[in-house]
Amino acid sequence: MLYNPPSMTALLDRWRVPAGELRAELARGRKPGEMVCLGCAAKVELVQTVYPVLEELARWLREKTKISLQPRDDVYLFPTDGEIELTRGRYAVSDLAAGRTAQVTEDVKRARPTGLVALANFTPFPSRDKLKKAFFNFYEAADRAGVPFVVGKGHTIQIAKSEREEYFVADYVRSSGSSLWGVANNDTISSIDPNLEYASWVSLFVAMNNALNDIFLSGVTRGIRIYPTVDARDPADLPAIAAAMAKYRAFVAPLGIEIVEQPPLGFGTKSMGTTVVGVTDREVPINQRLQPGQILIATRPVGDLAPLTEILIRQSLDEDTSDLQELRERVLTEMLTPNVEAAKLIARHLPAKGEPFDRARHVLSCRDMTGPGILAVEELAQDSGNDVYVHDIALHDERIASVDMPNPTSGTNGAIIIGADEAVARRLHAELREIGYRPWVIGRVERASREPRILINRALARYGFVKGVRKGIFDRYEFVDERGVPHFAEP
Repeated sequence: MLYNPPSMTALLDRWRVPAGELRAELARGRKPGEMVCLGCAAKVELVQTVYPVLEELARWLREKTKISLQPRDDVYLFPTDGEIELTRGRYAVSDLAAGRTAQVTEDVKRARPTGLVALANFTPFPSRDKLKKAFFNFYEAADRAGVPFVVGKGHTIQIAKSEREEYFVADYVRSSGSSLWGVANNDTISSIDPNLEYASWVSLFVAMNNALNDIFLSGVTRGIRIYPTVDARDPADLPAIAAAMAKYRAFVAPLGIEIVEQPPLGFGTKSMGTTVVGVTDREVPINQRLQPGQILIATRPVGDLAPLTEILIRQSLDEDTSDLQELRERVLTEMLTPNVEAAKLIARHLPAKGEPFDRARHVLSCRDMTGPGILAVEELAQDSGNDVYVHDIALHDERIASVDMPNPTSGTNGAIIIGADEAVARRLHAELREIGYRPWVIGRVERASREPRILINRALARYGFVKGVRKGIFDRYEFVDERGVPHFAEP
């Protein structure tokens, strides 16, 4: 399926950056001097590296400490009365790996957190052993403080150029009460478009939107605070970053978002991101609530990073990129648009806190497609314990499918998957279109399974990245004949 251009009269247009303003910034760009990981492609490899360490860590924490891990989800979810304190600790990975962790214990004693949002940055392709030493030593030191807390969300990236740029940021969250739900998340990237200056407002806007996306898909639009996780390799970039942050503050002012100024991380690395917190009086649609028979829709097409990656590849070969510039502008416009209108719509389809979910009226599950793209369907399947049938993949442009990258569906501030019964999904699809989104039907949740599989419409084998030479992008999958899904008519 191909992308359809957005309307220019819808509610979502109020959040779109003017085309002329974006083009002026793109015209100021320059050819990059280095190859970089774009957007959420900066994540450390999850399946073979991060997840095995986290599984071992979870067992150890459960048996040996007062610290626990929240099940995987897009946000740290916790009860609150609305008052949320955040205290930041910053540590060198080299110190953690070497056991120099006294500061961690002192910080936990002082902050007395109820929860933690963690950000870890390594050099590319760190070993499991390196992650394990840093993570285990950190949590062992934290446990010595004698303060029980929940590790609510972690983000592990690989944008350090040397070991001295490797860091571990611990945002200690403290809250009490239970009248509301609190949510917290961190997302941090390095660059969204290497043809722009590192400190470009475009990169900062996308980085902030990217972190907000995880709480927006939870239906959260109240009490939002931003705690930037920003750094620079060149100190001369810091004034431009501050100016970009001031521009973003004005941009989100209608939402009542507070930006809590933080000093640079201080590790001399190109980091652009933030921890965000917010509150809601609604129940939150988490992965585990997805049920057989439900329909999965996505808010917009996918493949944000592929055109930018293709431009980078061609430039390294001194090849022409003029045919990709309109597509580049299009995907950047999507990433520059915060998903606040989707958040409002999701919230209207959620029960009040403490009330049960009703499949006939409510959204049961939402998932961010930002980093994994279509692979987010597999995460939903695993977390909910259901097979999922993938009927279609909507790309911004058919050329995206042939970009030489393992998963060209990945993005930043990406599309949101919404899982609901057919009648609710049909209503949401129509409302998303009215707002200005371009929703599409991914597929359907099949039967419950102890070893969930992705059942792929055989027609999608035309995409090489789905099938692969030896293995496709999904872990457990099989191709099946078209099973059909409800058709939600275009207006």
